[in-house]
Amino acid sequence: LNLASVEGQAELNRRIQRAARSACGLDTVETGTRLRSHAKDECYRNALRQIEPQFARLVDRTRPGA
Repeated sequence: LNLASVEGQAELNRRIQRAARSACGLDTVETGTRLRSHAKDECYRNALRQIEPQFARLVDRTRPGA
């Protein structure tokens, strides 16, 4: 994965989002409702918020002169 490219960064972001969705259970179907739980949505938002600084550091390391 080439994090120096916009495409590589976008792919990593998609992978992170998929992993967060899976870890927080957003892709599981709850019997009896089509609504997602507030707790699952909050889990997802928190997971993405927590990974954001690490993602930024990874991308910064790929910049020339870093």
